[in-house]
Amino acid sequence: MLERLINFASNDGIKVDRRGFLKLAAAAPFVKPDKITPFYDWKHETLGHELLVMESGLGVQNSDFKLLDEFIDEVNKRKEFSVGSKTNYEEHEATWVLNHVKDTINDFGFSYAYNGLFNQGLKSGLVDCYDLSILYKSVADALSLPLFMVRAPGHVFLRHQKGRESFNWEATVLNPKQGSDLPDEYYIQTYNISDDSRRLGVYLKNMTSSEMRSLAYQVISAHNLINDELDDGLANANHALYLDPKNNAMLNVRGELRADFLGDEEGALNDFSMAIRLDPNDSRSYFHRGIIFEERRQLEEAYEDYSYAINKFSRHKTILFSSDELGHAHMRRGDVLFEMERYAEATNDYLMAAELTGKRDLIRNKLSKIY
Repeated sequence: MLERLINFASNDGIKVDRRGFLKLAAAAPFVKPDKITPFYDWKHETLGHELLVMESGLGVQNSDFKLLDEFIDEVNKRKEFSVGSKTNYEEHEATWVLNHVKDTINDFGFSYAYNGLFNQGLKSGLVDCYDLSILYKSVADALSLPLFMVRAPGHVFLRHQKGRESFNWEATVLNPKQGSDLPDEYYIQTYNISDDSRRLGVYLKNMTSSEMRSLAYQVISAHNLINDELDDGLANANHALYLDPKNNAMLNVRGELRADFLGDEEGALNDFSMAIRLDPNDSRSYFHRGIIFEERRQLEEAYEDYSYAINKFSRHKTILFSSDELGHAHMRRGDVLFEMERYAEATNDYLMAAELTGKRDLIRNKLSKIY
């Protein structure tokens, strides 16, 4: 799952109002608000407003709705046409609108940083690819601009689509002098996206409404888990996968929960195997499946999975598998090689683990069993 730095201030909820577009949030709210406060009768009906309702009980305040409305209205003031008066955008018109969104993001004082929930980003002004994409998408919803969120491993960006013509828009580029339109090839290379993942529709496709809501539940689940709310974290992970069975990040998260907290080893193995099928370049899936094989004493399978995790990370470092995790993969593979009596190879892995993790006393103890 995406590692996020989250600071939470309040736990005031909001009242789910009468608007029809919020039926999904009302239908299966795994996280219920602890308090109900008078709701803000917001002006626009957008993805951002719906996600604030989905985050109800997790710090959402009426001022969050107001700020989002004000943001949309500020963009609209800079346009030559009013909200709802245009539905057929030429590429240069769409680019013009998106540049004004970028300018408004800067004028509102937002800056890029890893964040958690959307409402927290609105409050703090610290926003990541998820929050920024929602801001763009919310403006697009209000203006009937055909803009889609698009997923890459650990990342979200945007795409304007008109018929067969399209262009991408990188929401995290906040410098007004720097272009935000990046080709698919940039994301394929930067995030090591496989042909299989693209063919299966895991990455680089326009996200559906269900897939966008799945992503929102993914973020809520991450918040739950960071705060040791395991039951809510698992429930929201399940709901994310119900909405989008190809949500590879949630398969990994649920697999970890099944293995570490529920004792459901078979279920965890199925999740990690499906995650590998959907994204054969994801080192984390191989690493965690390797742990299960190791615990089952299936040493050859464990060795192969740890090797896949190490080799794929070494060839293409990603934010989804840290250097510390790489060190633990070397340590785990060293343990497997020790059990297989391949001591020279085990020694090499232990030495690499010591360098990457800094756990030299632990590694020294392991090496003492060899020499």
